[in-house]
Amino acid sequence: MTAWAVHSGDEIPPNCKIPHLHPPTEEQLPLSLRTERTSGGVVNQTSAVERILTWAGATEYSLKDIDVVAGRNALRRVSQTPYYRGEKVTWSANLARHQDTLFLELTKAYGWRETTFCPLNYEIAAWGTVFEDIMTTGGKGTPGYDCRDTNIRVPRLIELGSIKTLTNGKVHSQTPGGQQDVISNYVDVKLREEYHETARQSHIEFMDENRKRDTWTQCALLGIETVFCGERTKDGTLIKLEEIWTEHLEHRTTLWKPEGVLSFLENLLVWLKDNTENGLSYTLNNNGRSEIVLEPAEHGDLMQIVLSSTQLSYE
Repeated sequence: MTAWAVHSGDEIPPNCKIPHLHPPTEEQLPLSLRTERTSGGVVNQTSAVERILTWAGATEYSLKDIDVVAGRNALRRVSQTPYYRGEKVTWSANLARHQDTLFLELTKAYGWRETTFCPLNYEIAAWGTVFEDIMTTGGKGTPGYDCRDTNIRVPRLIELGSIKTLTNGKVHSQTPGGQQDVISNYVDVKLREEYHETARQSHIEFMDENRKRDTWTQCALLGIETVFCGERTKDGTLIKLEEIWTEHLEHRTTLWKPEGVLSFLENLLVWLKDNTENGLSYTLNNNGRSEIVLEPAEHGDLMQIVLSSTQLSYE
């Protein structure tokens, strides 16, 4: 896989710069992630495809040679499908094909990392937001960071074999010093629940491999080299912080292979291109047994988003 930034950091508006990493010290842990804003609230579920197309239209980026447009979360999910068989993970997605470009939007995902939003998951998502704030500002907020509420994402062009995929993903922070606003300096942060002392050792090892694979996939799709993983209690207290280099995850496992994740994603995208037609919409479903079903569907919100993006260029 080759991946590169579509535009250089110099083109990022000054008020949209990625904030600097500001992790808490060991002396500051444990640290509560529970604040008044973690109760209730709304989780941002804006279409990932719409965000990409809004950026492409604003920057006059041509989709002429782009095979697939999809958010990083969708690619992260579907690429790990071969390993979901024993994890009871299922997912669904909508597809729309226009001007020979395939647009993919994840709609549902269930399993060991539930993404269907119930009250508990709203709270967990809010803890994640507080964790991100702590990691970038020490929990003080980011003065003058006007783009914070617009969910600024870094666009990336990924080439898997013959398939060119335009994606984007949220980059949480960057390390101080050195060259700023370049992909090699960006850092991801990830919050996860602690292992329970009463859990079976085999279960802990199983979950640990899942997390390694998911963390590696999330970072690799954007080319992020470093991730800070926070470990929290069930009631939202940060108790541990670990710095992980994504390349090390590739060599610390026997249950999954990075090339297996990427080759499956490439083969799936090729298959979708070969089995879809321009102007049509589809649904894509995985039942948790590595079986993927593609079916025609009525035009829905995704095709409407694509057709309403009149500023897009396919030339």
